[in-house]
Amino acid sequence: MNKTTVFRLLHTLEEMNYIIKLGRDYELHPMLFNDIQAVRRTIKWSKLQALGRLGAECGKDLFVGTLHGRDVIVRQVYEANTGQMVDRETSGSVPAYQTAVGKVILAQLERSEQLELFLSSIDPMQITDQTFTDPDLFLRHLEVIKQQRYAADYEEFRKGVQCISSPVFSGNKVVASIAAADYSDFMPKHEMRSLTRKVIYAAEEITKEINTYVNAME
Repeated sequence: MNKTTVFRLLHTLEEMNYIIKLGRDYELHPMLFNDIQAVRRTIKWSKLQALGRLGAECGKDLFVGTLHGRDVIVRQVYEANTGQMVDRETSGSVPAYQTAVGKVILAQLERSEQLELFLSSIDPMQITDQTFTDPDLFLRHLEVIKQQRYAADYEEFRKGVQCISSPVFSGNKVVASIAAADYSDFMPKHEMRSLTRKVIYAAEEITKEINTYVNAME
């Protein structure tokens, strides 16, 4: 079929709520099969246009973090070397308090939940000389993160690696974080401010994309 016919059919199917558009792609309408919470859990991050734009603009590997219990699961969604969107889980879950992707999510939670997750996940075997170990100091750090809308990880989880992360919301609930990361030698401090602005802006755009997607199903 020619493109005009295909787009006319897609438009008709979309109007009838059989399909829904996410980024540049179409998929079967998830509400035909899942409830709204399932939709939020199965967001296809690698399809989001704002993530692709951020990767192309900053030239860094991009990651999405989601909270599972006291840990975060991190997926790579943009590969700087190839300039391609990917969907690749990194090396398992990591304690949320040790990484920028985790801290920026924790900053949106209630104080009691923050403290409980922090105290229950401290592992002396995984601590670097940059890792927070004092609860009061860590809680104050989370307050600053919430106000400034981003978290930085200066080799707290892995030596030689830095990243900047900002939260993503569905409605008023934080559902994930996005992060740009690279080796410290390639992330000089004089470039961090510009990168931080780009990550915060991209997180806001991704929040809009997600809410447009979710609201279309409610």
